[in-house]
Amino acid sequence: MSAAAKREIIRQFFEDIWTDQNMELADEVLDPDFSFALRFVTLENRDAFKQLVLHNHVAWQDLTYTLLDSVADDDEKGAAYWRSKGIHVNTWNGIEATGNQMSIEGITFFNFSNGKLLQAHVQNDFTKLLHQLGVSELPKR
Repeated sequence: MSAAAKREIIRQFFEDIWTDQNMELADEVLDPDFSFALRFVTLENRDAFKQLVLHNHVAWQDLTYTLLDSVADDDEKGAAYWRSKGIHVNTWNGIEATGNQMSIEGITFFNFSNGKLLQAHVQNDFTKLLHQLGVSELPKR
């Protein structure tokens, strides 16, 4: 798979899957064993990731992910710099709706296998997100 083809899948990941909730495309470009790692949780398969996307769209009105830059190589690696925005309208990770606008940036490192996304490792400004919601940490569960 060419670097350009990988960059297109990365674009689709943010714009079509995260922003537009295109779950059919998720089935096409994500490996069934797709792993999605955030700082506080790792999802171990594509279906769990799809549920996260849908859940986040319930919690965040007008949720968008904008791809700001991406790179990929001819091996199995890619990376993206992105921005996410939305309005907190329902409970998210134990935090009751605040009505607050959030805008954060992050980077995601991708691993590909057989033309599909196999892994995504996310680093974002989580502290900024919590600050925008008026909290200092996630509620204890």
